[in-house]
Amino acid sequence: MKLRFDILVAAALLSLTVFDILPAQEGGWTVSAGAGYALISFSAIKEDMVRDVRIYNENGYEIPPFPSPSPAPAFGAKASYRFDRDYSVSVSFHHDERTVATSWTHPERMLSLERSLGATVIAAGLAYHFPTGLSHDLYAEVEIGMILTRATSSAYRTQTEKLSDSSLTTITVVHDDTRGVYRKSKLTAIAALGGVLPLFGPLVFRWEALYRLGQVGIITGRITTFGQTNDQDSSVPFDYSGIMVLASIGVQFY
Repeated sequence: MKLRFDILVAAALLSLTVFDILPAQEGGWTVSAGAGYALISFSAIKEDMVRDVRIYNENGYEIPPFPSPSPAPAFGAKASYRFDRDYSVSVSFHHDERTVATSWTHPERMLSLERSLGATVIAAGLAYHFPTGLSHDLYAEVEIGMILTRATSSAYRTQTEKLSDSSLTTITVVHDDTRGVYRKSKLTAIAALGGVLPLFGPLVFRWEALYRLGQVGIITGRITTFGQTNDQDSSVPFDYSGIMVLASIGVQFY
């Protein structure tokens, strides 16, 4: 009986040791890529779009409201190196972009408005891996990097007018053809919670929930109207802060 008890104790200790070592995966690379959604508020941008629509409505253009710019598709890629039992370093890339538009057509007038908002992040991170004792990995990460933002706006407005001769000929006159492009780069910080789940062979499934700081502020843009370009500050500050949820497939190398 004593021998059987010793065997059971040894087996239990061996099992604990295996589960304790398994998730550590020191000295390994994990490279993954995937997609998800970006949940960015853009509250100031939304208010600006509402104001633009209201001004046109007050001037007789019955243009409907803009659709909401959030949520929007997001894409990401990540390469991480597990240099220690509890810690890893990584380089990541995230990109999200959305375009919203609204238009109104009348027998004699037409109006089209469009807005696009995009951000690309390149960052380096340090992650702490929780000792779960399971085959899957759970970690918390902090990333520091650069956010490269881009926004565009356009307005196109026409009106059909009759010539002042006896031919009753009508022509379409363009009353507004304006496009603005706004770009700005800034340091950003990201906090993330994620996990890596083995699938089969070297393939893994990675999930991440991130919060990104992206308060860019007022941006000086290039405004082109009928071919004439000038610099002009944005009417509202840009804030790309928000939540991103990503799911990806990756490969581990040891």
